[in-house]
Amino acid sequence: MFLLICLFWLSIAGIVYTYIGYFFILRFRSKGRQLEHKSPENFELAASELHPETAGYFKEKMPFVSIIIPAYNEAKVIRDKIENCLWLSCQRSKLEIIIASDGSDDRTVEIANEYKPHGVKVIDYKERTGKTILVNRTVPKANGEIIILSDASSLLSIDSIQILVRHFFNNEIGCVSGTYKLIDKDDSGRSAGEGAYWKYEAMLKANESKVNSILGAHGAIYAFRKELFQPAPPQAINDDYIIPMQIVQQGYKVIYEKDAIGIEIAETDLKHEFKRRIRIMAGNFQQIYLLKGLLNPFRSHIAFQFFSHKFMRLLAPFLQIVVFVVNLLLFSFHPFYRFTLFAQVLFYVASLMGYLLANKKRKIKLLYIPFYFNFGNLAAFAGLYRYIAGQQSAKWEKVDI
Repeated sequence: MFLLICLFWLSIAGIVYTYIGYFFILRFRSKGRQLEHKSPENFELAASELHPETAGYFKEKMPFVSIIIPAYNEAKVIRDKIENCLWLSCQRSKLEIIIASDGSDDRTVEIANEYKPHGVKVIDYKERTGKTILVNRTVPKANGEIIILSDASSLLSIDSIQILVRHFFNNEIGCVSGTYKLIDKDDSGRSAGEGAYWKYEAMLKANESKVNSILGAHGAIYAFRKELFQPAPPQAINDDYIIPMQIVQQGYKVIYEKDAIGIEIAETDLKHEFKRRIRIMAGNFQQIYLLKGLLNPFRSHIAFQFFSHKFMRLLAPFLQIVVFVVNLLLFSFHPFYRFTLFAQVLFYVASLMGYLLANKKRKIKLLYIPFYFNFGNLAAFAGLYRYIAGQQSAKWEKVDI
């Protein structure tokens, strides 16, 4: 019985540490620390196309930037994406926009070609290979000193380029991730759970930036020095994690910038959302294997963060099962364990109710947040199975928005 009690509390401690303890440790370690900006004063304003009277001074200081937009059957959004990029306030003489089509068979390339007179470069790869291989092939073709990768479905804040680029005046920084914000088109439940999740992740990343480096980046918007780019393994599922971490392995920092924003306006059903989460989770398990060297504290300066934020996050769903099963075995041992089992059952009932409401496009945060938490953890089991079985392709599946 003693061993069961120890297992129960150690499992709870692991879950609490993963989602709460690590956060507060980061808050404590980052207290009083600030990211050091080495860009010229008022750089963001002066480097803007909207202020041509001061732009001349920064003509040589502003590095050339290439925005690469991977696209697979993005006809619904590609026009808005290109228009968004053309309206960004960065000096146009310092900006290259590249649409890289991964074997699209809709009107994506046709629509993108309409913008060639505006300087948009279109690379039409006829064979679909997946985003990772597409990025590996396209980055060397870009002319920018700084590469920005951005999903076709996300719209960028008007001053995002200058805000990202200002960090590269610090030679210690190799990659900068912007902020991902989700707007639910029909204001259904998805944004309640995922919005809360991304707010939590944003706070973690902000504190990780101050302590050392963040882990991975947001595919909606992130930038890196082209000279540091290393092709990701072709089988890599989540390129927006592998590429930044390869830069970390070279001794550079990857930081988080909350004011460079990529916004996604989405409307998906739970079936498509679950498929997306499974893909992400399969990629997360793959990352542990591909980057396992980062867990070694004698060889990695971010071992603590990698263990706490990545490894423990993937272990937590299994700890949940351990807590529930052991609690069943301890049910008759003491009234306290009857209470903890009741609390767990209540939590899962709330999650089930959140699922039923989400299917009906109704939103109650109190129920949807526990549902989204368990929804993601359920996807972890499916993702692990798909990764071990080799069933998760590096090619991404289009989710209608």
